[in-house]
Amino acid sequence: MMYTVVVDLMKDAYDHQVMMIYSRRESISRFNAISVASADRPLWLAEPQYSWHNPKMTSQQSAVQSVMKKQHTFLDELEKVRNVARGGMLIIDGGLGTEIEKHVTVENSWWGNVCFVQLEHRQVVEKCHTAFINAGADIIIANTYCCNRNILYTMLQNNKHCKYLDDMIHSDADADQDLTAVVQRAVMEAVEAARRSVLTAGRPVLIAGSIGCHKMIADDGSTEYPLEVGREMENYLEEANDLIDCGVDMIFLELIGNVTHDMKALEATARAVAMRPCPVFIGIGGYGTLPSGEVVRNRDNSPLTSDIVKTWMDVFTKRNIELAGINIMHIPFHAVLAVVNVVKEVWDGRIGCYPDLGVYKFPHYELIDIDPDEAVEYCKKWRENGVTMVGGCCGIGPELISKMKESFNARNECDFG
Repeated sequence: MMYTVVVDLMKDAYDHQVMMIYSRRESISRFNAISVASADRPLWLAEPQYSWHNPKMTSQQSAVQSVMKKQHTFLDELEKVRNVARGGMLIIDGGLGTEIEKHVTVENSWWGNVCFVQLEHRQVVEKCHTAFINAGADIIIANTYCCNRNILYTMLQNNKHCKYLDDMIHSDADADQDLTAVVQRAVMEAVEAARRSVLTAGRPVLIAGSIGCHKMIADDGSTEYPLEVGREMENYLEEANDLIDCGVDMIFLELIGNVTHDMKALEATARAVAMRPCPVFIGIGGYGTLPSGEVVRNRDNSPLTSDIVKTWMDVFTKRNIELAGINIMHIPFHAVLAVVNVVKEVWDGRIGCYPDLGVYKFPHYELIDIDPDEAVEYCKKWRENGVTMVGGCCGIGPELISKMKESFNARNECDFG
């Protein structure tokens, strides 16, 4: 195997080097070129393999799609390694935020402050990522779920932001520029924490950048703080571009559930990856099931239908962007299969599931326990129904992720000799 030095990660001068290397995605090789000069173990990078052409596309669209198709290849290759075609699974990590709060007290965590912990405690975020990697995670999700100006704006309106954000927001006059700087630094630190954990894995581990789709609400959880639609979309676009700048392997849009509001995040992400390709997963979340088995949104009992899922997918397909997959996330274990069945009516591609173990009782998140064997049985049922990626959301720690890994991938260790 050929070993290539990608970049020297000097301890105090890595920021721009990392961004420059990782934003040149078409030149990076995950499975044929490895090694980072200062790393103790290999860093795996993605090698483009394929290109395609649709005669209806413009030359620019065709070029973008060619790069996008190449980037999807590292998921295909990792699936081969994990024997997904023969019943294996890719393992996603667990609930990073709830894991972080085991080590650091986060004030007003409900408002998203846990997603800015890396500004003061990056080592804690690294430690949590490493715990999930050691448990067997193939994909870790960077701590960027709330790292956008829409969430920061809500924090400021409610005076719920952490004290360390005060040092970065200097005055009302400079607030817009300051918020941009906060977002950029928080995203960069989060992705770097994930990357430093990956460096010690000794095997392929992919990094997903998270974009959360929370609506902006008031202190009591009821009143919204609306922004002009274009401005709110630009804030999501800013985060998507920051993630691409930092070289994440894919973007996980998370907690897609509101039929109207979440279109802003979908449209913004589609705009970003149409110009600067990066694989995208739509993460459907915040749903449950009625006794009848109907899938409904937890907040207002509005039903989830395949037509709604198709509407979300069309945001990308109308731009000739091939989705990397659809995730079902942040919903109870017992509701996952019903959502999978709705998704399969309009989607025959990759499906991931990472449910949660708890319930929000504003403004706190109450954890609910589950027997590990019961959780694995749920996962096996999902696998029988076409799911190829499993993991956990809020409340799920490394122990349960390890159990999932043992159940599906114990005989599928990576061999790149």
